[in-house]
Amino acid sequence: MPPSLLGVLLICYSSRGHQLVFSYPRNPNRTPQPRSRTRSTHPSHRAGRTHAGGLELDGALELDVHDGELDRRALQDPLSKGSQPERDTFLGFDPQFLSDILSPKVALCDRQFQLTVDDVTFVGHPTLLNADRPGTGHRFARVIQKKRLTDLAARAAANKAASNGGPKGAAGYSNHKLEERDPNSAYGLSSLGVGGSSAVTPVGSDGTAHQLTMFNLVFAMQPQGGQGFSQEVEAMYNHVIVKVTAGLKYEQLKRGYVRREAELMISIKDEAQSRSSARVRMADVMERTLAESSLARVLAHIYHSITTNLMAHVVIDSSIDLSLQVPASITRLASKSEYGLKPLDGETDLELDKPTMRPYHALLLLYDPEEILKSLPLDPSPLLVELVQIVTPTQSFEELQATLNCSLSQIYRHAAHLVHWRKAKIINVVSPRNVYVVSPNTDANMLHYRIDDFSNRFPQLDLTKVLSELNLPKPYSHLMPTKEYRTVYMEVITYLLRHNLAVQLQMYHYIVIPDYIRRKHAAARQQLASSSDTADPRIDVDALLKSDEPVVIADPMECTEVERDWIAMVANTQPQPVATLFLRLVQYFSGKYHVEEILFVENISRRDFKLILSRYDEYIVTSLNPDP
Repeated sequence: MPPSLLGVLLICYSSRGHQLVFSYPRNPNRTPQPRSRTRSTHPSHRAGRTHAGGLELDGALELDVHDGELDRRALQDPLSKGSQPERDTFLGFDPQFLSDILSPKVALCDRQFQLTVDDVTFVGHPTLLNADRPGTGHRFARVIQKKRLTDLAARAAANKAASNGGPKGAAGYSNHKLEERDPNSAYGLSSLGVGGSSAVTPVGSDGTAHQLTMFNLVFAMQPQGGQGFSQEVEAMYNHVIVKVTAGLKYEQLKRGYVRREAELMISIKDEAQSRSSARVRMADVMERTLAESSLARVLAHIYHSITTNLMAHVVIDSSIDLSLQVPASITRLASKSEYGLKPLDGETDLELDKPTMRPYHALLLLYDPEEILKSLPLDPSPLLVELVQIVTPTQSFEELQATLNCSLSQIYRHAAHLVHWRKAKIINVVSPRNVYVVSPNTDANMLHYRIDDFSNRFPQLDLTKVLSELNLPKPYSHLMPTKEYRTVYMEVITYLLRHNLAVQLQMYHYIVIPDYIRRKHAAARQQLASSSDTADPRIDVDALLKSDEPVVIADPMECTEVERDWIAMVANTQPQPVATLFLRLVQYFSGKYHVEEILFVENISRRDFKLILSRYDEYIVTSLNPDP
């Protein structure tokens, strides 16, 4: 399905109120949807009442919001309706409206926050800071909220007194002081550049730094019409939002990182909107913010990585190293595939979160080794680096074990690491003896993106011609004109497997009982029943004698007593040593196990397996199918 992430927002709540500090991208691509009502979808919002900024909203958040327009006007400061530069909106919502609804009350902090407005779902983890210190955290947040309400009441009373000609407001503020005070400061709007033009100052009125009490990193998501949107929301929360929030909280408590970056981003906005020029382009403001704020660059990189189904590797404040991704099993596009990943354009297969690894498997890198090494952490395992440098899809894990002089478990661990971060996938060893065909998940509309790249890598070959030759199942060596082309064609099939343009067909086997075996067995059972004057209720002798069609046994491990007799009669058509090996392997002749897996599990040689196939070729049917 298309990525459902629309954008990233950062809300900060300090001693001067809640503020939408940063939103990215500037113009999110939102899909128009039918009108809907705003509703909280998280269980924590259904109990009690939810506080959004200065508003008290019911727990279900039943606001009459239609197409993002409604009573949002009631949330905007009436003093902000004058002439302004280019409007700074996000997804069609006013910044103050977003800061209001995405700043929950204290009781709803430090847990998952999920809110849907006009079919846009906002997911975050509002985080309180210094909650374990006296005078901060929950208690300090309540004090700030109470102070804001008191300021609002004092301001309203003062305005009323001023309109009546009184010298002073109810709270003792002179009219002169009211005029000097930024009317939007109670909402924290002046620092957002909404309705005010004064630049933000990094300290409070008492000369001390503003106390940051809460921040909320919010991801705006929208369902794309597919299934599993709720699972994708949970995956986004657990694998991305929680990890980034934890890193930001640590850096804020240790170095004041979030407050410092928030003040920098707000000052850039305020400076742009305080200019006397007629119009300020918000694109220029965003460009400057990304250039000067490391936190803005981190959030933008996370957004681009997630929307392109790539792993995001970020460093917060040059201290905390994070690797983030949404598991590919959540954003699946197909019902089944081999160990396909989706890190590149046009790929549609799945990634198995925990792929099965066997000694006969191989590791296929999805990118050039140099590119993978650049994306590794600063202190990677030396064995991992060596593995990336020397691994080829023509080497099995068993062969790599001898080359690297390490255990299979170490190789499995590092291979699983590369698979998890979408840098590689598990395949069977690439060989000219294998059978490859065009992948059923190949998108013909995306081939034109691959043709140029394929031509640059293999100028002597044509991609469409190569794919046409893979339409019919046959050993891959039959496609090679001469032995001199072997190396080139091995690189070609590696390229096709890497981009999921081809799949390998595996050999599966079934046991088939011909009619004469069943007739012979039925006659013996009938003779036994006649001699003992008893009838066997488990067998319809007449039906078996009349049937002349061969019977395929679906699962030899769960067959009936009669089917077991049939298998024993088939086995006894050969000498005892061969019959014993056949009875040992017959359990795998159900179409569920391919040859490599049978050889590994039973620890037999390929020669012995071929002996069974040749001796019992009349009773064994072979099929070619891709891995399920």
